[in-house]
Amino acid sequence: MVRLPLFLTAFLILSSTSLVAQSVKRLGIIDIETDILTDTDKATLVQFLKDRFSKERMFTLISDQELEDALVEPNRLQAQVEQLKSEHQNRLNELRAHFEEAQKYYQASQFEEAINLLESSWGALKTASLVMDPAFPPEILKLLAACYFFIGKEGKTQEAFATLLDLDSDALLSTQKFPPVLQEIFAKVKKQKRFAYRVWHADSEVHGIRANLLGFPIRFQDSQKISFSLPLEHPILNSQVLVIEKEGYLPLVLSLKSLPKDLHWQSLKEKRTTTKGLFRPIGGNTASPELKNLISKLNLQMVLLASVGRDSAGRWFVRGQLMEEPTGQTTAIVQKNNRAIRDALTEMSNDLLAFVSPEGSLMQAPRAPANAVQNPYRRPTAPLTKSSEPNIEASNVPFYKKWWFWSIVGVAAVGAGVGTYFLLKPEDELKFEVVGP
Repeated sequence: MVRLPLFLTAFLILSSTSLVAQSVKRLGIIDIETDILTDTDKATLVQFLKDRFSKERMFTLISDQELEDALVEPNRLQAQVEQLKSEHQNRLNELRAHFEEAQKYYQASQFEEAINLLESSWGALKTASLVMDPAFPPEILKLLAACYFFIGKEGKTQEAFATLLDLDSDALLSTQKFPPVLQEIFAKVKKQKRFAYRVWHADSEVHGIRANLLGFPIRFQDSQKISFSLPLEHPILNSQVLVIEKEGYLPLVLSLKSLPKDLHWQSLKEKRTTTKGLFRPIGGNTASPELKNLISKLNLQMVLLASVGRDSAGRWFVRGQLMEEPTGQTTAIVQKNNRAIRDALTEMSNDLLAFVSPEGSLMQAPRAPANAVQNPYRRPTAPLTKSSEPNIEASNVPFYKKWWFWSIVGVAAVGAGVGTYFLLKPEDELKFEVVGP
């Protein structure tokens, strides 16, 4: 059985207790406030700071995706458009089902029942305008024309055929579905003069649009004013709606009976919250509501506030501060000046980490950073009191002249028998040799 010395056992217990007690804080290093760096250079420095702080065990840094999700605010209109298009698609499916039912009535010579369904479907086409299939409205008009004919309303038949051709001048009538008599009426109507479309002008701050009526593209001229060619005051088509669309904007659904003078567009683009101005050191002031909101979204326990600039000598200066949430406690503001900006950032980071305990909490007074690159010329971050000023003379005494060194030598000599030592100069290099009995 291996027995550990008492002092080593105590050390292991204390070490394991310290590791258990240590808590990992979510740290946000998000932006650097500056007026002299490009966005690309600023992003590089932010990543440099992330790499530095990620080496500390008491921190876990938020991911880029977490930050992007927190900064992007979904556009509520986008969800409304998707919902509206879904409703229009459901409505179109219902109208197709009504049309199939009307066809069955037609085949059963129940023309009045078929007409009721077809007229109702025609009037409801506007409720499916955002997803309209341009092949569907002509099918309704063709079947309506046939039903009118078989109940003796040839005038209505001609009107339905004329509307079909006014909507689609290239429309054809199938010889397999419609008897010769209807073919003749259709050919006669086709030779007649078509309904004259009128021009409607509208102001619009958005251009590069597209427009359709019952799924058919509408001709227009896109200039300072947009000029549309429309079947205004048409006896049948005037009951429908014009759909105007532009990628990234809420589609416009306009009744031909009441067209506006101006086209008012609403953007569907997602908004991205800016972080500019949020991460300047805040001293003793309270964090802004915008910063508080971002911290809450990201569930952060610690935030780095920093700014970068140049001093009158042309050197970089960086200022930084850690803020703890939800207490709002902050470290002192650390400022470093250096010709090399990365050196200044490293020095600032090391000094800020001196305020963080191994448990991940902020302390009032700094400690020596555990993992920092030590700089023997670095000034202390916080002013020291007279009683705590460092003893420069004592700090320059070689270790072999200190009491604890000779204590070690004495213990070694007793355990080994006879001991000898050699002190070698220069370089303060020490070689220690124990000679056995």
